[in-house]
Amino acid sequence: MVQGNTDHRMKGKMKIQFKAILTTALSLYLLASCNNKTGNGLKTQPLKNKKLSNNFVTRKVANSMPYKELPLGPSVLKNYRFPKDGWDKNTYFDIPDSEKTKNDKNGEEYTKKFNEIDFNYLNLRKSYSTPDIGKVNYINILDDSLLLNRKIYLKEGFKFRLPDFGPYQCYYQCYSGPKLKSVTTKKIPIHYDTFSNIVFIDPKTRTANILNIYSSYYLTEDIDYEWRFFYIDKDKTIEIFTAGSDEERTGINKVLLINVQRNGKFSLKNIK
Repeated sequence: MVQGNTDHRMKGKMKIQFKAILTTALSLYLLASCNNKTGNGLKTQPLKNKKLSNNFVTRKVANSMPYKELPLGPSVLKNYRFPKDGWDKNTYFDIPDSEKTKNDKNGEEYTKKFNEIDFNYLNLRKSYSTPDIGKVNYINILDDSLLLNRKIYLKEGFKFRLPDFGPYQCYYQCYSGPKLKSVTTKKIPIHYDTFSNIVFIDPKTRTANILNIYSSYYLTEDIDYEWRFFYIDKDKTIEIFTAGSDEERTGINKVLLINVQRNGKFSLKNIK
């Protein structure tokens, strides 16, 4: 009788243990399923998020480089029309308001609007690691043939990622300050203090197409300044402006429209 009672109690304990194991296993399965669903949700978040995940770029870039939607650039370039022939520089500041002519007042307004063209909010941002680049092409526009040593500046200066243009992954890159050496031929007395690029990267070939969209440079006499400005609209049209200022006059004009086609070709249209 004792032996029978012992066997019966052992069978009861085994059933309880089996139920406990089954319950634990089921709980772990449900927990794992929930975690997997959460993980998939994170991977399918839209591109408007500030953090991007992309297998092509380096891990540091993928985890930290911010993302910016379009449009990009100072809105005054899009919304204000400057005179094509420029305007006299600063003469109106020495004239009392009561004695200013219409031209003086216009020049004062043009100068104020011109001073609104500010790219520091883009160019002074934190830099991130360089995306994986295998080969480099330069999209030469206007006077880009003067820029000879740009390739050495591809190792840093990446500020943020932009929406894809055609088949390309796109990044904004900038260099400025005293570390920037002259990137022009010795025959040309020009020195850059800032320039910015859009880097169009083909994820299949790792080829980077470099388009210079911003530059600020001066002559050795430090009197005449020249700029290349840009504005990128929501439709991904890149508008290029050139501007200049010397002792007497200042001027700015839209000179070029650039689009990227679906097949990856770059379309350039000169503005007269």
